[in-house]
Amino acid sequence: MNIWVFSGMYDGELFASSHLTEKGAFLTAIADIMQFTGHDDDQEDFLERYGLEAEEAPPSDMGEMRKMPLTEIVAIYRKWDGLSWDNQYGYQTAIIGTRLGV
Repeated sequence: MNIWVFSGMYDGELFASSHLTEKGAFLTAIADIMQFTGHDDDQEDFLERYGLEAEEAPPSDMGEMRKMPLTEIVAIYRKWDGLSWDNQYGYQTAIIGTRLGV
């Protein structure tokens, strides 16, 4: 059985969650990065902090993303992930595919 692990690190602490679908792992990662970047708190502050215009911001509607194919979700994850690279907390994420069974 294939599973996908959303793995991350924040301030030296590791965390992970396991998912039955690759899409689920990527959606979880996007939601976590959105929370880390402060997107959920204040949209204007988020845009200013990252030097973005509203139309440049990565998609953030989780309901709409759930309807998208995996290829689009991966592209959105890469945009969000790129915003989190330069941070003072050592925050980073990864999606790891693995296999359960004998």
